[in-house]
Amino acid sequence: QYAKGYITVRWNATDENGDMLVYRIEIQGKGEKIWRLLKDKVQDKHFSFDGSAFADGEYTIRITASDEPSNTPAQALTGSSISDVFTIDNTPPQLSSNGVKAENGQTVIHFSAKDALSWIDKAEYSVNGSEWVLVEPQNRVSDSQELNYELRIPKNATGGEEVIAVRAFDENDNEAVTRFVVPASE
Repeated sequence: QYAKGYITVRWNATDENGDMLVYRIEIQGKGEKIWRLLKDKVQDKHFSFDGSAFADGEYTIRITASDEPSNTPAQALTGSSISDVFTIDNTPPQLSSNGVKAENGQTVIHFSAKDALSWIDKAEYSVNGSEWVLVEPQNRVSDSQELNYELRIPKNATGGEEVIAVRAFDENDNEAVTRFVVPASE
């Protein structure tokens, strides 16, 4: 089940003679020398933790299995496995305006979304608090950490001031929002 910011680790382990296993789960950031304990004596073969408690960066998980519940402390055996590197990204993308102008009865907004660690997943806009509408990047593919957008919105029929909100999400569901105030037509 999805929960923003949570990371789930799954593993598979067996004991040749059928002993019951318990697991120790530890995390280590890139460049760190020590493993930090997340949870000990876990009986399930999965574990979820709140990734928002960690700084942005690259991490690995170490799972250590022990057959201690079925053996004396002197006879207990352990084995460990280290995960592939994964990224924790809690920081939303940065939105920047590349200009707002009126053109042929439309408001044209150029903006970009940039993220330091993750790909930009999508961008949307809302006019005066209305429903969010998906906007495609100029290259039509959400395939990088920086994307440029051109938004063309018909001018307000009443000629009044409009507020256009723009939001972008990275692949980790981090969200950034900005707004553009378009003055009333003269």
